[in-house]
Amino acid sequence: MASFWIGLSLFSKNYFNGVPIFFHRVTFWVMLCYCIVTVLRKQKRNLLTGQIYRRPVIITMMVAMIAQVVAMTLSFLIANNTVPMPGVLSGTVHFIELVTSIMLTYTAIAISIDSIADMRRFILGVFWSLLGFEILVLIPQIIATSTRALDPWVNFLGRWFEDREAVRPDFYWNGSYVSSLLRVNGFQGEASFLAAQLALVFIPFSIAAIRNRIDYFHVDSSKTKLLKYWLAIFSVLVILFFAKTTTGFLVIGTTLILLFLAANKREKVALAITAVIGLVLVGVAYSRIASIHTLLNEYLFNKGNTSNRLGNSIGLLMTFLHHPILGVGEGFTNYFTFEYVPSWTRNNIEYIQHILPEKSFAPQSVWGAMFAENGLIIMIPLLWFIWDKIATSWQMRRVKHEDSTWNERFKHSLMTAFYVYLLMFLILGCFSFQITDFSTLLMFFFFIHAINWFSDHEKIL
Repeated sequence: MASFWIGLSLFSKNYFNGVPIFFHRVTFWVMLCYCIVTVLRKQKRNLLTGQIYRRPVIITMMVAMIAQVVAMTLSFLIANNTVPMPGVLSGTVHFIELVTSIMLTYTAIAISIDSIADMRRFILGVFWSLLGFEILVLIPQIIATSTRALDPWVNFLGRWFEDREAVRPDFYWNGSYVSSLLRVNGFQGEASFLAAQLALVFIPFSIAAIRNRIDYFHVDSSKTKLLKYWLAIFSVLVILFFAKTTTGFLVIGTTLILLFLAANKREKVALAITAVIGLVLVGVAYSRIASIHTLLNEYLFNKGNTSNRLGNSIGLLMTFLHHPILGVGEGFTNYFTFEYVPSWTRNNIEYIQHILPEKSFAPQSVWGAMFAENGLIIMIPLLWFIWDKIATSWQMRRVKHEDSTWNERFKHSLMTAFYVYLLMFLILGCFSFQITDFSTLLMFFFFIHAINWFSDHEKIL
């Protein structure tokens, strides 16, 4: 089952609207059924209490729940229904749904991956999912940005598989996001969300393979073949370009830097030459092709509507500084963002015509929202947990064997991929994306579980 998790998580559309929000997606129900069937087997009955749901985890979840209920209650009393906000009961239910989805995702990973072979299947599933996703969805969407010939196909995909932003129906007025805005979005509600998904799911393992000179597809091969990983990265960069989003260009730049650091000397030279040629070609295209000039100006050099993103981020920071311990509660930042957003960032068309009349200012920064909503009482244990995994993985990388086996290089490559994932998340966290998307959660918990597994089975390498 490990091979199919990432491919399944790409289907991000909300199908089951009559149930709580985190249960809308088909991925949740497949994971739930898989976990129930597997745990009920005799050999898996003690897995939950023995390896996953340990006492510290349960205690931490209970403390987080109590803190969130208190924070939501205080925020509700302060806001006093002046702007749209959830009630304390609905907010609590929402938080329980979030925790349930997170724990279910880790349970599915822990149950389905119990060996190096299972980890390898998961990684191969990532690459096969990328290939199928590109052939069936992303390449047709790229073509659809310049011609209407494939509109029936991309609109069909958009209708049945595309996650859509309820507050922005104008994104899909022509049948799908790509046919309406001429920007590639995959199955995500916005192009920037696709950029984050590509960065967090499909970039780390390719860079790790190049850095550690390992071929996940061939264990016994005497010659490591890395061309496929270069092609995978190149294809993702092309898709990011056609997503036409600032987030995408940021990911392109970050990926090229990481790729340069991961490459050997010969590859560095080739990459540098290619980069110089590419910059020259982009410069010529920018000066002579109107569409390229407009694209780079709109999403890179002269990006508009940045005042709202900046103002929102400042508002979230001020919210955290005013409520540092408990935060304001999951989903309760709306009132406080309006209170603390600087006045000099409000004088723009988007704020006046859309944000202010609807009295809804969604978080524009993942990091800002996490700290503002959860406070230090949740964020400190979370960051400490991640730091502990970084320290553990770094210690495992320092252990060198005289004979570098494939298993050892595989372990090192997973640690490299983990660092790439965290760096991408650190950078992308300054912007907004679907942090609770199942593909993002699956990748995170895969790394956590892999580190735990190697820590417990170090002697087999």
